[in-house]
Amino acid sequence: LKYQSADFDSSDFMAPFYGTASLSLRTADKNWSITGFVDYEYESAGYNHYFNAISATLKIPYFDIMLEWAGPAENLSFSAIEAHADVDNVFFQLWKGRLYFGFGLQASFEMDMNNPYAASFTITPSFTFRIAEFLDFKFSFTSSNNGFYDYFRTGSFSISEFFNDLWQSFDFFGNGRYNTNFVLDECALEIIHYMDDWNLNVKYSAEVLLNGDSYEFVPEFSIYLSWKTIPDLKIDQTWEERNGSWRQK
Repeated sequence: LKYQSADFDSSDFMAPFYGTASLSLRTADKNWSITGFVDYEYESAGYNHYFNAISATLKIPYFDIMLEWAGPAENLSFSAIEAHADVDNVFFQLWKGRLYFGFGLQASFEMDMNNPYAASFTITPSFTFRIAEFLDFKFSFTSSNNGFYDYFRTGSFSISEFFNDLWQSFDFFGNGRYNTNFVLDECALEIIHYMDDWNLNVKYSAEVLLNGDSYEFVPEFSIYLSWKTIPDLKIDQTWEERNGSWRQK
């Protein structure tokens, strides 16, 4: 809590008063929590008792969400939402516990409720095939969507149009991916070969970068050996392809 004495007004002693406060309840392992936050000004934008932000954040395993309201006390409005999901690889055992198939997911969503143009959604699914103590094969890609205004054509958010758009983004064998607001940002293929004393890591990734007025697909290839006794000790090489030629980074 603060009082800006330099802005003292004899006609209204409380005018320079402002402050922030937060309260959090959580479990001992911090996997579950709920947090409230308030940013208050006695006078702002011509209003008394103005809240720059009142937010509530809920965190549970693999997911968290934050909701925010703002405005004068008598007319608060829903102003923003932010959510994140982080599901590490969930493995399913096959063939006597020697083969594994894993799936992971990372996603984030942010939206200004007063401006549907200021919204973004990013999703990164990953798929892993593992042969115990021998090989990991992992594929992942990142897709983003900054065109949420298209889902507000009727004045309210259309969740069916959103999921239809998301489904079309996975149409790698048809034209669906050309008719969606989802854009492929990056894809990666990783292979780890487990040996007695060393691990051989090979990674091929490619990201889409803006180069002038056009987008450029920039691939990168890296390979390194890591010693199991001291994992930070690595022998590595990385190459990047630009303008049709590979160069060492």
